[in-house]
Amino acid sequence: MKTHIFSPATLAAQCDLVSQRIVTDRQNGSSWILIYEGSEDGVKAMGATLLAYGAKIETEADGGKCKLIATFSKDPATASDPGAEVPNVRWEIDWEMVQVSHWASYKVINELVYDLNPSETKKLIVEAAASGLRFPFAKTVYPACYEVFCKLVAGIEYIETPRPVLTRIRTYSPTYASRLRVSQRQLAYTTPTLISTFNVPADVQLTLPEDPPLDETPLRKVYPDQGGTEVEPMGIWSWKLRGLRIAYQSATRRFEESATWAFAAWDKDLYIIT
Repeated sequence: MKTHIFSPATLAAQCDLVSQRIVTDRQNGSSWILIYEGSEDGVKAMGATLLAYGAKIETEADGGKCKLIATFSKDPATASDPGAEVPNVRWEIDWEMVQVSHWASYKVINELVYDLNPSETKKLIVEAAASGLRFPFAKTVYPACYEVFCKLVAGIEYIETPRPVLTRIRTYSPTYASRLRVSQRQLAYTTPTLISTFNVPADVQLTLPEDPPLDETPLRKVYPDQGGTEVEPMGIWSWKLRGLRIAYQSATRRFEESATWAFAAWDKDLYIIT
């Protein structure tokens, strides 16, 4: 007679573990299937025990012999310790193109951050482009704004900018302890924090972009208490949690969790950046 972690001595005479196998597929990971045979009372008792540990239970009756089929979404040997489960994980990194206004370019933002009245400057440039007039400023003083002016004259209102996107897809059992929870907080993580918080593998780390230099980071004016103006980075290069989707498959009793982070210089006043 085979023994197993879920074969209590009190049930041994009524319900025996007759076979066990592991089934694995790419989408759902591994499932552990245990088959017991015994009396009706033994099968019922064993079914209640295994159900409490997260198994999917099926029973069959053939004459006086009963069969119990228990399917686990993780190794039954660790079922009593949810923290011991290792989820099935897949990482994806994408390079998506995002349409933004010409005025959102870091070149234009950083050129106008030193302007005394940037709103008026942009207004004059837009009016000149719409009216067929010449560029209203010196090209050498406003080279980035001149590029915007030329695009507006040509009828181009938006540009495409690349944005790296990282996705982690995990499958795990209902008892897995380290799952993400849906939250309304706007969270972003610097690359080192993202790596340590979400255990990004070393192979995946090699594909992550480096933080751009300061001269490629949008700037903004700040006004110290003692008067005058200064400039500082408008945002911090970090990975903002852009989406979290959690699906439950009742047939396999497994959750599929998909978390997506987008990399950009996110505004530190709008988002919680760690």
